[in-house]
Amino acid sequence: MGIGRADAEVLAKAGYNLVLLALEEDKLNEAKQEFEEKYHISVEVIPINFVDVHGEEWANLGARISAFGDIAVLVNNAGLTVNPPGLLHEVDPAQMERIVAVNVSALTQLTRALMPALLDHKEKTGRRGLVVTMSSFVSRVPVPMLLVYSATKKYTQHFAMALAAEYSGKVDVISAAPWWVATPMTGIRKSNWRTMSPEAFANGVFKFAGCSHFEVDPYWLFALFDFVIESVPPVLVYKPIMNFMNIVRKSYFRRQERKAKEAAEAKKHD
Repeated sequence: MGIGRADAEVLAKAGYNLVLLALEEDKLNEAKQEFEEKYHISVEVIPINFVDVHGEEWANLGARISAFGDIAVLVNNAGLTVNPPGLLHEVDPAQMERIVAVNVSALTQLTRALMPALLDHKEKTGRRGLVVTMSSFVSRVPVPMLLVYSATKKYTQHFAMALAAEYSGKVDVISAAPWWVATPMTGIRKSNWRTMSPEAFANGVFKFAGCSHFEVDPYWLFALFDFVIESVPPVLVYKPIMNFMNIVRKSYFRRQERKAKEAAEAKKHD
């Protein structure tokens, strides 16, 4: 399970009707069936690739979502990272374009498209709407070999801060900035003392609902890491980070080579 699905379940448990957007239609339909049966809510699904949305299509998407009913909460969870880590000239340029399109453009455009509906929620109910964005600990320190991803998360941090100031008293903003969460994106399979489960992370984030928070870490250990990383001059962490990223990069290519060999062996026996 990823963080997005966990966020959706927190809201479903609280009785919110949902509009789910994601690339994989089968997973959307699975979530729709489960949440409607389990929580007796209404769930609409929109299969979408945010990379392919441009111009006025964002306004059309916002209108389509708003047509389902009152919009009280927007969770911007879609995100891509650099895989494998690499120096700037080693990263596939098409991958970089996708990362910027999803992490920056989609975040900005979808929030803009739905802001009128969130403001309308305040006018109708007297209760502030809520925007949740997904940042990362890499917004706190530049991370070499994840340069593009790190830079987009710094954008997310500043976007949330400015958004909270612009709509203070009308729409609350929470920017979630985790360290390690066990998700398909991170490649971490199990939670432990230093890695949160998506469910624990999502529940922790929504405990901050009710006021604006520029960045939150719903785990004391992550908050401690934040304090340490922000107390150390970035230049002191670049070398150990690059050493670690080089290990991750080499491990990635070893896995790819092993998979290719296994596929070749399987083909021989067909």
